[in-house]
Amino acid sequence: MKKFFLLSVIALLFLTGCCKYESSYNSSYSYERPHLYWKTIECEITDITYYGSWCIYHHVDVTVYNEEYNISETFDLIGAEEQTFAYEGFEEGDYIFCTLYTQKYDNSGEILNRWLDDLTIENE
Repeated sequence: MKKFFLLSVIALLFLTGCCKYESSYNSSYSYERPHLYWKTIECEITDITYYGSWCIYHHVDVTVYNEEYNISETFDLIGAEEQTFAYEGFEEGDYIFCTLYTQKYDNSGEILNRWLDDLTIENE
């Protein structure tokens, strides 16, 4: 019985690698997470549409395009007069600032996603 118990313990230690556990899977594979980068870029207004006001709210659709990154986005601005009034003087062909967000892997440089957001009149 003692011999069987001793052999079982040795077999258990051998199978589990209790002395020094190194997983080749964990040491050779590193999980890479995507990172988010952003920067302010200048975009051209390709379409701007003003809608009538609903009581105190105004509605403005602004479509912008950036040639360097070949990206376009439509912003649907609905808000109080103070929020949409700033865009009333703009026409097609004018330039405005947007924030370009890029989600990519650092090691490989592979871009996962890219989008425009945060439409602003002045460069911050």
